Amino acid sequence: DTLCPDSVVIVNGQRYDKSKPTGLEVLTSSSAFGCDSIVRVDLVFRDLEVNLGEDRQISAGDSLCLQPVLNFQPALLEWEPPLPCQDLSCFPTCQVYFSDSAFTLSVTDSSGCVVQDMIQIAVDKTPPVYVPNVFNPDAPWPNNHFFLSAGAGIKQIRQFRIATRWGEIVLEKQNIQPGKPEDGWDGFWKGKNAAPGVYIFWAETEWWDGTSDIISGSFTLLR
Repeated sequence: DTLCPDSVVIVNGQRYDKSKPTGLEVLTSSSAFGCDSIVRVDLVFRDLEVNLGEDRQISAGDSLCLQPVLNFQPALLEWEPPLPCQDLSCFPTCQVYFSDSAFTLSVTDSSGCVVQDMIQIAVDKTPPVYVPNVFNPDAPWPNNHFFLSAGAGIKQIRQFRIATRWGEIVLEKQNIQPGKPEDGWDGFWKGKNAAPGVYIFWAETEWWDGTSDIISGSFTLLR
Protein backbone atom coordinates (compact mmCIF):
# COMPACT_ATOMS: atom_id res chain seq x y z
CA ASP A 1 0.00 0.00 0.00
CA THR A 2 1.00 3.63 -0.48
CA LEU A 3 1.20 5.06 3.02
CA CYS A 4 0.19 8.45 4.42
CA PRO A 5 3.14 10.87 4.86
CA ASP A 6 3.05 10.60 8.68
CA SER A 7 2.76 6.79 8.80
CA VAL A 8 5.23 4.79 10.90
CA VAL A 9 6.04 1.08 10.54
CA ILE A 10 8.00 -0.84 13.21
CA VAL A 11 10.01 -3.78 11.87
CA ASN A 12 12.16 -5.83 14.25
CA GLY A 13 12.01 -2.98 16.77
CA GLN A 14 13.27 -0.43 14.21
CA ARG A 15 11.24 2.60 13.15
CA TYR A 16 10.62 3.20 9.44
CA ASP A 17 8.94 6.38 8.20
CA LYS A 18 9.15 8.95 5.40
CA SER A 19 12.64 10.01 6.49
CA LYS A 20 13.82 6.36 6.60
CA PRO A 21 11.71 4.36 4.13
CA THR A 22 14.10 1.49 3.31
CA GLY A 23 16.36 -1.01 5.07
CA LEU A 24 17.21 -4.64 5.81
CA GLU A 25 16.24 -6.39 9.04
CA VAL A 26 17.57 -9.74 10.26
CA LEU A 27 15.00 -11.68 12.28
CA THR A 28 17.11 -14.04 14.38
CA SER A 29 15.85 -17.63 14.70
CA SER A 30 12.44 -16.60 13.44
CA SER A 31 11.61 -19.74 11.43
CA ALA A 32 10.14 -22.97 12.77
CA PHE A 33 13.57 -24.57 12.34
CA GLY A 34 15.43 -21.79 14.15
CA CYS A 35 16.86 -20.18 11.03
CA ASP A 36 17.28 -16.44 10.56
CA SER A 37 15.11 -14.48 8.13
CA ILE A 38 16.02 -11.36 6.21
CA VAL A 39 13.27 -8.82 5.62
CA ARG A 40 13.72 -6.04 3.07
CA VAL A 41 11.74 -2.92 3.99
CA ASP A 42 10.76 -0.59 1.13
CA LEU A 43 7.95 1.81 1.99
CA VAL A 44 6.15 4.14 -0.45
CA PHE A 45 4.44 7.31 0.79
CA ARG A 46 1.84 9.56 -0.76
CA ASP A 47 3.28 12.87 -2.02
CA LEU A 48 1.05 15.30 -0.14
CA GLU A 49 2.12 18.84 0.74
CA VAL A 50 0.48 21.87 2.31
CA ASN A 51 2.31 25.18 2.67
CA LEU A 52 1.17 28.33 4.48
CA GLY A 53 4.38 30.21 3.72
CA GLU A 54 7.16 31.48 5.95
CA ASP A 55 6.50 32.93 9.41
CA ARG A 56 5.88 36.68 9.20
CA GLN A 57 6.58 39.78 11.27
CA ILE A 58 4.32 42.80 10.75
CA SER A 59 3.44 46.07 12.48
CA ALA A 60 0.29 46.44 14.58
CA GLY A 61 -2.66 47.37 12.41
CA ASP A 62 -1.18 45.90 9.22
CA SER A 63 -3.14 43.40 7.13
CA LEU A 64 -1.87 39.93 6.23
CA CYS A 65 -3.41 37.40 3.85
CA LEU A 66 -3.41 33.62 4.31
CA GLN A 67 -3.19 31.54 1.13
CA PRO A 68 -2.60 27.79 1.55
CA VAL A 69 -0.78 26.07 -1.32
CA LEU A 70 -1.62 22.38 -1.89
CA ASN A 71 -0.43 19.81 -4.41
CA PHE A 72 -3.60 17.70 -4.15
CA GLN A 73 -7.38 18.09 -4.02
CA PRO A 74 -8.43 18.24 -0.35
CA ALA A 75 -11.44 16.44 1.07
CA LEU A 76 -11.44 18.46 4.31
CA LEU A 77 -9.75 21.61 5.67
CA GLU A 78 -9.53 22.27 9.41
CA TRP A 79 -8.04 25.47 10.86
CA GLU A 80 -6.93 25.98 14.43
CA PRO A 81 -8.09 28.47 15.57
CA PRO A 82 -11.11 28.18 13.26
CA LEU A 83 -11.57 30.67 10.41
CA PRO A 84 -14.99 31.94 9.30
CA CYS A 85 -14.73 30.03 6.01
CA GLN A 86 -13.02 26.67 5.54
CA ASP A 87 -13.42 26.23 1.78
CA LEU A 88 -10.52 26.84 -0.61
CA SER A 89 -12.68 29.26 -2.57
CA CYS A 90 -12.52 31.64 0.44
CA PHE A 91 -8.77 32.16 0.07
CA PRO A 92 -6.79 34.28 0.16
CA THR A 93 -8.39 35.52 3.39
CA CYS A 94 -7.02 38.78 4.80
CA GLN A 95 -7.35 40.43 8.19
CA VAL A 96 -5.76 43.12 10.37
CA TYR A 97 -3.59 41.98 13.29
CA PHE A 98 -2.94 43.76 16.57
CA SER A 99 -1.38 40.86 18.52
CA ASP A 100 0.74 37.78 17.88
CA SER A 101 -1.17 34.96 16.16
CA ALA A 102 -0.55 31.41 14.96
CA PHE A 103 -2.60 29.22 12.62
CA THR A 104 -2.39 25.49 11.98
CA LEU A 105 -4.02 23.97 8.91
CA SER A 106 -4.83 20.26 8.80
CA VAL A 107 -5.78 18.94 5.36
CA THR A 108 -7.33 15.52 4.73
CA ASP A 109 -7.20 13.89 1.29
CA SER A 110 -9.68 11.43 -0.21
CA SER A 111 -7.84 8.43 1.27
CA GLY A 112 -7.96 9.81 4.82
CA CYS A 113 -4.35 10.98 5.01
CA VAL A 114 -3.79 14.18 7.02
CA VAL A 115 -0.97 16.69 6.46
CA GLN A 116 -0.38 19.89 8.44
CA ASP A 117 1.43 23.19 8.30
CA MET A 118 1.63 26.12 10.71
CA ILE A 119 2.36 29.83 10.31
CA GLN A 120 3.28 32.21 13.13
CA ILE A 121 2.60 35.94 12.86
CA ALA A 122 4.66 38.17 15.15
CA VAL A 123 3.20 41.66 15.64
CA ASP A 124 5.35 44.66 16.49
CA LYS A 125 3.05 46.69 18.72
CA THR A 126 4.88 49.95 18.04
CA PRO A 127 3.64 51.15 14.63
CA PRO A 128 6.31 52.85 12.50
CA VAL A 129 6.24 56.58 11.74
CA TYR A 130 8.02 57.74 8.60
CA VAL A 131 9.57 61.22 8.62
CA PRO A 132 11.49 62.78 5.69
CA ASN A 133 14.80 64.43 6.56
CA VAL A 134 14.61 66.90 3.66
CA PHE A 135 11.94 68.43 1.43
CA ASN A 136 11.71 70.97 -1.38
CA PRO A 137 8.55 73.14 -1.76
CA ASP A 138 9.33 73.42 -5.48
CA ALA A 139 9.28 69.64 -6.01
CA PRO A 140 6.33 67.85 -7.67
CA TRP A 141 3.34 66.78 -5.55
CA PRO A 142 3.40 65.29 -2.94
CA ASN A 143 7.10 65.84 -2.29
CA ASN A 144 6.53 69.59 -2.08
CA HIS A 145 5.02 69.15 1.42
CA PHE A 146 6.59 68.06 4.68
CA PHE A 147 4.22 65.54 6.30
CA LEU A 148 4.30 62.39 8.44
CA SER A 149 3.39 58.92 7.22
CA ALA A 150 2.73 55.96 9.50
CA GLY A 151 1.76 52.32 9.67
CA ALA A 152 -1.90 51.33 9.87
CA GLY A 153 -1.66 51.10 13.68
CA ILE A 154 -1.48 54.91 14.03
CA LYS A 155 -5.05 56.24 14.28
CA GLN A 156 -4.22 59.94 14.08
CA ILE A 157 -1.76 62.70 14.89
CA ARG A 158 -3.21 64.61 17.81
CA GLN A 159 -0.76 67.50 17.64
CA PHE A 160 1.67 68.50 14.89
CA ARG A 161 4.02 71.49 15.11
CA ILE A 162 6.90 72.79 13.01
CA ALA A 163 9.22 75.56 14.22
CA THR A 164 12.37 77.37 13.25
CA ARG A 165 15.59 76.70 15.12
CA TRP A 166 14.74 79.72 17.28
CA GLY A 167 11.36 78.32 18.33
CA GLU A 168 9.08 80.36 16.05
CA ILE A 169 6.05 78.21 15.11
CA VAL A 170 5.54 78.01 11.34
CA LEU A 171 2.79 75.34 11.38
CA GLU A 172 0.45 73.96 14.04
CA LYS A 173 -2.40 71.48 13.45
CA GLN A 174 -4.52 69.11 15.54
CA ASN A 175 -6.21 65.76 14.92
CA ILE A 176 -4.93 65.09 11.43
CA GLN A 177 -4.43 61.82 9.58
CA PRO A 178 -0.92 60.57 8.72
CA GLY A 179 0.00 60.19 5.09
CA LYS A 180 -1.90 63.27 3.86
CA PRO A 181 0.40 65.87 2.24
CA GLU A 182 -2.32 68.54 2.39
CA ASP A 183 -2.15 68.38 6.20
CA GLY A 184 1.60 68.99 6.14
CA TRP A 185 3.70 72.10 5.56
CA ASP A 186 4.02 73.62 2.09
CA GLY A 187 7.10 75.72 2.92
CA PHE A 188 5.25 79.03 3.31
CA TRP A 189 5.37 81.18 6.43
CA LYS A 190 3.61 84.48 6.99
CA GLY A 191 2.58 84.50 3.31
CA LYS A 192 6.13 84.18 2.02
CA ASN A 193 8.54 81.44 1.07
CA ALA A 194 10.24 80.23 4.23
CA ALA A 195 14.01 80.50 4.21
CA PRO A 196 16.03 77.37 3.41
CA GLY A 197 17.60 75.73 6.42
CA VAL A 198 16.95 73.39 9.31
CA TYR A 199 13.53 73.23 10.99
CA ILE A 200 12.23 71.35 14.02
CA PHE A 201 9.08 69.20 14.16
CA TRP A 202 7.10 67.78 17.10
CA ALA A 203 4.14 65.41 16.96
CA GLU A 204 1.89 63.51 19.37
CA THR A 205 0.71 60.29 17.72
CA GLU A 206 -2.25 58.20 18.87
CA TRP A 207 -1.78 54.44 18.52
CA TRP A 208 -4.30 51.73 17.71
CA ASP A 209 -4.89 50.97 21.42
CA GLY A 210 -5.58 54.59 22.43
CA THR A 211 -2.15 55.27 23.89
CA SER A 212 0.04 58.05 22.56
CA ASP A 213 3.68 58.82 21.96
CA ILE A 214 5.77 61.91 21.25
CA ILE A 215 8.14 62.02 18.30
CA SER A 216 10.37 64.92 17.35
CA GLY A 217 13.35 65.72 15.17
CA SER A 218 14.66 68.02 12.49
CA PHE A 219 14.62 68.29 8.72
CA THR A 220 16.09 70.53 6.04
CA LEU A 221 14.13 72.77 3.70
CA LEU A 222 15.79 73.16 0.29
CA ARG A 223 15.07 75.57 -2.54
